[in-house]
Amino acid sequence: MVEEVRTVKLNLLNLTERKSKLLSELLNVCKSAGDHLFKTAVYLEVFNKPESRFALQEVEYDHIKERFALHSQIIVDLCKDVFTAYRNGGLNFFKYTIPYNVPRSSKLAETENGNPVISVATLDGRIGLPISQDGAWERFNEFLEDGYEFTSFRLKKEQDDWHILVSLRRESEVKGEFDSVLGVDVGSRTLASVTVLSKERVEEQLYFGRDVWEKTEGYLHQTKRTPVSC
Repeated sequence: MVEEVRTVKLNLLNLTERKSKLLSELLNVCKSAGDHLFKTAVYLEVFNKPESRFALQEVEYDHIKERFALHSQIIVDLCKDVFTAYRNGGLNFFKYTIPYNVPRSSKLAETENGNPVISVATLDGRIGLPISQDGAWERFNEFLEDGYEFTSFRLKKEQDDWHILVSLRRESEVKGEFDSVLGVDVGSRTLASVTVLSKERVEEQLYFGRDVWEKTEGYLHQTKRTPVSC
């Protein structure tokens, strides 16, 4: 069996001022908690710890819960994210998206009018975030109909807009003999992420097109700063 993974970025409709404020406050607290966890991981390195994300979680869970008042599942996911960043050499790997587990800290629902919403935990209770019923939402539902499932997602802030990043997974049977599998993930920031996976381990990972994204962003910033004469 091989696990297939698809990622969909769902767009939200315009949020009320209160909901935007609650999400921004939560994001800032996640940043602070993430910074604290990373410093703890670096400090524990002196004592040859943490050897795993579970070790980091065991040391810091109660303290993070008391100091930052985050939802339990968010703390667990933060420990996992920060430990991954720590093992990869820096916090830049950790993009400060807000992690959610389904159904513990979030769930997909509908309003009385049948409009889709995602219910998420904040520092001040749960709120419903209205999902735009656009092409991304249609693709998301097509994947669900094809047997994909999701147990988590992330909230990402891009300038003043919020988006839901969902990873959908399903198990597929591979017929025939093979020595390795080639996986390609096409995106906007990285045009193609290529993974070569053997029966034993990940053999190689390649990332193509990052320079294109960086140059494009540079041109966009230059265009915004360039005055236009009439």
